Amino acid sequence: MGRVTWWGVVGLLVGGCLGGPPGPAVPHAVTSKDDGYCLSCHQDGVNGAPKAPHPDRDNCTGCHEAKEVVSAGDAGTAPRIPHTVTATDDDSCLGCHRDGAGGAPRTAHVDRTGCTSCHAR
Repeated sequence: MGRVTWWGVVGLLVGGCLGGPPGPAVPHAVTSKDDGYCLSCHQDGVNGAPKAPHPDRDNCTGCHEAKEVVSAGDAGTAPRIPHTVTATDDDSCLGCHRDGAGGAPRTAHVDRTGCTSCHAR
């Protein structure tokens, strides 16, 4: 078993960071503090996001302070979907937004997945 640090004991008692001082603050607005939200980009480094060195840990915001939590579609987040959505799979979205079919805005990030993870309905 590794050496127990003071920060580790404090973290266990208050449910915060384990093994050291808090990690870097989140440098962007977020719409959720849910681990799945964070890992949707940081698990695999989607669109240049730094890959999480510890994706198996729980409670991302227990160590990384999210200073700006906003509603989806607010300034600093992805635009809201302004139309009725009948399917939430990426292929349905890209059917129009890949090439701008029917006047739909073209996406600049066809390589991303999980459109509705960022774009709220």
